[in-house]
Amino acid sequence: MIKRKVNIPIFIGLSIVVGIFIGSTFNYKNKSVLFSSNSNEVKIKKLINYIQYDYVDEVDTDSLLDDAITNMLVKLDPHSVYIPKEDLQQVTENMQGKFVGIGVSFLMYHDSVTVTSVIEGGPSERAGLKVGDRIIIADKDTLFGESILRKAKIKENEIGTFAGNRKINEAVIKSLKGEPDTNVDISVYRRSTNEILEIPITRGEVSIKSVPSFYMINKTLGYIEVNRFARTTYDEFKVALDKLISEGMKSLILDLRGNPGGFMDIAEKIVDEFLEDGKLIVFTKNKNGEVNKSYATSNGDFENGKVYVLINQNSASASEIVAGALQDNDKGIIVGRRSFGKGLVQQEMDLGDGSAVRLTTSRYYTPTGRSIQKPYNSKDTKSYNNDYIERIHSGEL
Repeated sequence: MIKRKVNIPIFIGLSIVVGIFIGSTFNYKNKSVLFSSNSNEVKIKKLINYIQYDYVDEVDTDSLLDDAITNMLVKLDPHSVYIPKEDLQQVTENMQGKFVGIGVSFLMYHDSVTVTSVIEGGPSERAGLKVGDRIIIADKDTLFGESILRKAKIKENEIGTFAGNRKINEAVIKSLKGEPDTNVDISVYRRSTNEILEIPITRGEVSIKSVPSFYMINKTLGYIEVNRFARTTYDEFKVALDKLISEGMKSLILDLRGNPGGFMDIAEKIVDEFLEDGKLIVFTKNKNGEVNKSYATSNGDFENGKVYVLINQNSASASEIVAGALQDNDKGIIVGRRSFGKGLVQQEMDLGDGSAVRLTTSRYYTPTGRSIQKPYNSKDTKSYNNDYIERIHSGEL
């Protein structure tokens, strides 16, 4: 009897998850099958109703649902993930390459919000905020000590935990972000001068650079760093490439170290700058065996130049597409350590309540047909995630 009670919440979560997948409107090709009325759908709806009206205890279905979805996706592959609605906006903004706010990064140091970086050209830099400043008040919201714990609705058992820190971050972000051209009055403690400063800041659109540096190393050798493949990355890259070409660049060092990937089509556009018309960049294959190939065009501006690609153990996904395409087409020399090994392609699908799932829908292959996806076992995600540590112990790193 006790065992049955323990398992009831699991059944609740799984039932609600299945119900949402059935009732959602994500891009699924077999909609006629998925959305047809059948006995399983009726069964799930009945179970949810029984739980809602007859279960002995009150159930936090939101938390239960999040956990159930996360656990379900873990059983598929390491890269199919659930994004809760409170995280989706931040994830989306990072990949879009811009957001509306004051333009700072921060962390909680002891019990206060400490500025760790000020984005160049952003509202905070223009207002005079500096790295190391501690934000103590934002529009009369106290952001330190017990006040921030109450504002974030932190329970006693959440203090110092990952969940608790996430709630605090969300509370701080909510106080600092807002609509464009609105004002927020910040009070900061500046330790270097031991004073509290009142700094009014006008919120605005802040760009998140994905090409943080580019320059000429010598008269013919250029360098471009790309730290992710966001929506704005190709435009940033093109500006850098054109400028270095105008300065006499004949060879390029493309630094993809630590680049975790991003949008596949952006990676393809960057590769197109180097490959001749008609060269295969990458191809994908789904579970039905459907193959989608991407080819270079005649629009490349550096087709005759030499390319050296820097990678390391944290270069993944779209970074590996770029490196693989240049290597297989004998266009680029790869320099560095073995890359991460992510050869799965995800599609973001809306779940209808502000949350989303990134579901693996296909595998990608380099032009010569190589799959760079490293082996994984859905029952042992720990080994997959600890691959980096194992490489250190083996002496590879």
